[in-house]
Amino acid sequence: MAENGMSASEVDALVARLEKRAADSSEWTTVNFNRAYSGRKSGESNAVPTPFLVETVSTLRPRSESLLCAEAHNGASSKET
Repeated sequence: MAENGMSASEVDALVARLEKRAADSSEWTTVNFNRAYSGRKSGESNAVPTPFLVETVSTLRPRSESLLCAEAHNGASSKET
């Protein structure tokens, strides 16, 4: 914007207005969520994990199916009593 002839104070004022509008507008929030979770126009998806995510979950292992079934069964029986 400054490259297009706006002064630094005009750029700061515009950024402040945009930040306020973003914070106060549910429509803005919806647009941002839609943009973030719907992929990009180029066909790229946001589903590609970041290196941080890969490192964070690299030591995690799936829970066994029998353990999940036991937990589900125990949860159901505790709700019945």
